[in-house]
Amino acid sequence: MEKQTIGKFIAALRKAHGMTQKELGEKLYVSDKTVSRWERDECDPELHLIPVIAEVFGVTADELLRGQRRSESAAPNPETAARQKQKSDKQWRSLLQRRQVRFRNLSLMARGVALVGLIVAAVCDLCFTHALLGFCLGLVFLIAATIMALCFDASARLQCDEDEPERQNEVDAFNHQLTATTVSVLSLIGCVLAFLLPLLLVEAYYGMATGSWLLLGLLCVAVALGVGHVVYTLWLRPSLVRRGLLGGDGQTARDKALLKKLLKVTLPATAVGIVLIIVLEASGAAWLAKAEKFDNYADFEKFMYNRAMEEAQSEWEGFTLIPLEEGYRVMDGSDPVTGDVTFLTDTVTDKDGRVLSTYASGGVSMVTFRFDKSDDGLPVQVYTYEAMRNGWALQDGLQGVLVAAIYLLWLVCAVWYLRQRRKG
Repeated sequence: MEKQTIGKFIAALRKAHGMTQKELGEKLYVSDKTVSRWERDECDPELHLIPVIAEVFGVTADELLRGQRRSESAAPNPETAARQKQKSDKQWRSLLQRRQVRFRNLSLMARGVALVGLIVAAVCDLCFTHALLGFCLGLVFLIAATIMALCFDASARLQCDEDEPERQNEVDAFNHQLTATTVSVLSLIGCVLAFLLPLLLVEAYYGMATGSWLLLGLLCVAVALGVGHVVYTLWLRPSLVRRGLLGGDGQTARDKALLKKLLKVTLPATAVGIVLIIVLEASGAAWLAKAEKFDNYADFEKFMYNRAMEEAQSEWEGFTLIPLEEGYRVMDGSDPVTGDVTFLTDTVTDKDGRVLSTYASGGVSMVTFRFDKSDDGLPVQVYTYEAMRNGWALQDGLQGVLVAAIYLLWLVCAVWYLRQRRKG
């Protein structure tokens, strides 16, 4: 029998122990390329590594240098070779399982760090009323969790040996599973970040109420999940498949087609809703408020006087004297001599400067008027605070209906999309 070289003997021992070239290199503190050169007989291990290699594989240094065990005198029979192959495959599967369990545990650590960031942010906001500080501290934990997830993924990946192409499919499947797990970890980190974003709306040294944070945070998470799924399905996943980091199948193309069909409906409808909301906000609430309309100035002056009298009786406390050249004018109060209620007044004039009306203006709060553009300025429209408040309420209601309609549209489309994916 032809004597086996040291390199071939190391390769046989490594396979029998279910080890990869990278793992053997890590035990010996050399690169996997160095191990590959040994096994291809391009060079021999350095002398100080011989005892270490022998100890790793449970052989003597003499057997390693001779390239065979002492008991070997002939080539193994087919049955022995089959048993060795079966043992090697079992050890290989055990190696993959151990590596997979270890990576899952490390991924749980990254998830835990992200959730700790959320807890720290909640404590800062709810206990110490420092929302901005909570966001910053939470962001630090999220960055650390992201770095951990990427490092764990890179260190756990396998590379198939050049002389074992039959295991390439297993290595690819293992690496694809690593990628899927890493994507799920990064998705969790993204959701936590979205939940923390409302804390940026609060000024420094102030906190956000629990209910407001929960409502806005969950809304941001929902938006982040939707946008993230679109980006992942249309761009990120195809890129990972092209790079060989993730397995591709027919479901990917089907998901892209369904998603594009969904976006053709939801994006235009959402854009229309947002435009209507902006138009409502810009138009103000006056057109939704019911104004008091007067066709003559006598009724207008009487209404304004009565309005001022109501405020004088319900809100005025004391008075303020304003010195004038001819004496004093009393604002927000009563005349100190006669006791009569007096008001600051304003006038309406025509284009020639003639006074058309004199009405009480001082002390009349939260009242706006609109004069017509005709020569006599009639009719006059007066918007009281009560009318404007009803207009604001109606404006908020219309905007709320539009927002709810957008959310409902996305919810219905999301349910349809998920059901179509299950059918596929």
